Amino acid sequence: ITQAPGDTPESLQENIALRGNWSGELEITQKKGAEVPVGIRVNQVDDPKTGMPAHYIWIFTDITERRQAEERMRHIAQHDALTGLPNRLSLLMRLAQLLPEARRHQWSVAIMFIDLDRFKTINDTLGHQVGDELLREVACRLSSVVRETDFVARLGGDEFVVILPGITTPADAAIVAGKIVAKLSTSIEAEGHELHTSPSIGI
Repeated sequence: ITQAPGDTPESLQENIALRGNWSGELEITQKKGAEVPVGIRVNQVDDPKTGMPAHYIWIFTDITERRQAEERMRHIAQHDALTGLPNRLSLLMRLAQLLPEARRHQWSVAIMFIDLDRFKTINDTLGHQVGDELLREVACRLSSVVRETDFVARLGGDEFVVILPGITTPADAAIVAGKIVAKLSTSIEAEGHELHTSPSIGI
């Protein structure tokens, strides 16, 4: 059994000794080597004559599906449904993690705010389906330009954010901005329309 953080054999025994039972979630390793999350309840059964513990009843429940459902809900809460990019909540969580690290290690971090020129006109004249397809393609192109350590998020509408951690100089951010402008300069096919847009970028 792989125990949850903070749990030790001693703490389990102490809880059972104090309360006569213990419940929690642990990882168990099957014979084939796969780890499975389980909910466990342990009940102590005392000898009616002596009052001393006679044996213990362990009840195991496979909670794989519940864990998977929780993970799906976490993903939905932290990602944009249209593009699959991290959303505003995920962006704030990443910044909360990154900025203290940057201060501690004296790293430079660039944050780029991007919106698309003429997006409202495209959306209003050609319809939301075309606008949505445009946003999905822009999300793919943004993700293809940045490094694995960078972070791309969609705030909503045509607003995107790119975080560049660990840059050396402000010019590094300008180089990435240039790559983004170049990547979005070629036409985008959406619902049979050839679209042209360009990004406005604030760094």
